[in-house]
Amino acid sequence: MIRALVTSDGGNAEAARAEAAEALANARGIPVAEASRQVAEIEAAYQSTVDRTAEAAARAADATADAVSTGALLAFAGLVLGAIAGWLGGRSGVVHPVFANRLAPARLRRA
Repeated sequence: MIRALVTSDGGNAEAARAEAAEALANARGIPVAEASRQVAEIEAAYQSTVDRTAEAAARAADATADAVSTGALLAFAGLVLGAIAGWLGGRSGVVHPVFANRLAPARLRRA
């Protein structure tokens, strides 16, 4: 009965409250007024828990988004630096023909 109360829409909520209070009164042997008060407390505790959970989920999502975006930016910077290092390494490993001919004139005679 409590499940029907917390999952019902606004139009059926009052009927679900009355039904839950009556079921609780019968199960515990208490007056319906006391059972109605307990149902209201249960409903308030449920709503409070739902609200806290939603806030915690939103905070966790924000923290995750921040961490992922930071990681993506660092990965991008690493890729750019790797590309620059690769270009510099490739450039420094190539012997330019003009400089090579000036430094080793014998090289021209062999060709």
